[in-house]
Amino acid sequence: MKIDDIEWRDYCCGDACQYAEVKTSAGTLQIKTSHDAGDLSYLVRRYGLDNMSIDAGYLPMTEAQLSIALGA
Repeated sequence: MKIDDIEWRDYCCGDACQYAEVKTSAGTLQIKTSHDAGDLSYLVRRYGLDNMSIDAGYLPMTEAQLSIALGA
C-alpha cells in the first residue's frame, strides 16, 4: 500500500488533521496527520497481528518512514 491509497477520515480539526487505520502484513497502523497542514510528518502507532500495541504511544514518522511501514 502507498500513502496515496490510504482512506483518511477527519480527526479533530478538519482537513489539516486526518486519521486512518491501515492493515499491513505485520499488523495494523493507526496514523494521524499533523494539526498543521504545512507539516508533512505523521504520528503512527503500530499494533501486531495479535492486536497488541507494539509502541507505548504514537511515534513521529516522515513520509519515507511511513512508506516503509506500509510496505510500499
